[in-house]
Amino acid sequence: MKDFIKIFEIAYVKSVFGPQLFWMDEWDKKYSLSFQIVLIKQNDKIILINTGLTEEIIPKVNEIWGKNGEDGKLIKKDNIINILERENLTPDDINIVLITPFQHYTMGHLDKFKKSEILLSKKGWFEFHNKKYNNESREFTIPSRILRYLMFEGWNNIRLLEDEDFISNNVSTFWCGCHHRSSIAIKIKINNKIIIISDCFFKLKNVEENLPIGLSENVYECFDAYKRIKEETDIFISLYDPDNFIRFKNGIVL
Repeated sequence: MKDFIKIFEIAYVKSVFGPQLFWMDEWDKKYSLSFQIVLIKQNDKIILINTGLTEEIIPKVNEIWGKNGEDGKLIKKDNIINILERENLTPDDINIVLITPFQHYTMGHLDKFKKSEILLSKKGWFEFHNKKYNNESREFTIPSRILRYLMFEGWNNIRLLEDEDFISNNVSTFWCGCHHRSSIAIKIKINNKIIIISDCFFKLKNVEENLPIGLSENVYECFDAYKRIKEETDIFISLYDPDNFIRFKNGIVL
């Protein structure tokens, strides 16, 4: 199997307001968002970025997300197990699972990857357990079923990532914040290209025009992340941009 990077859509929202994507801007526009996972084959290792959403929480999510109409609701499209089957893989074939950010739509099937090393932001993990600053619903961040798995059965599989960390000779991560306390960027060198994948931007425009995302916990971290991404990468990919499937035919980056 050759080295590759491939993107898959697991859910989508038809319509969100412009200021959610671009901080205090584009009030008269709406955009769709795509919730994606990424499969990477690199140096005989298979790496998965995110595992998809947990179906049981969708009704609770849509009580909030759907307040502005049906187009604002989260719609499930695919399942990680089905995706892996189509790629002739199983969860046991995945060597490493990276999560960014900690959310119900990224961690929903983490407990199925019992042989995988699970890589989480150390800063994000500590902040999740810090009651003083954690204002988000814990269930929406790490669903209770997944948290129980991480704390007990899956505990020995966890590796907490430093703000700058290395996965292999050609894969590294850095903490970027901006979107959530657990947000990281994954940097991959493959086929003589540097690829950065992250949730800290929703559209290419965020990085290209230095426009923080509206759903940001710290816009200054966005500025820092975007500067670094522009300086260090050949191709940068958001985990939410439906245009990825226009840029990359069938989701195949390389």
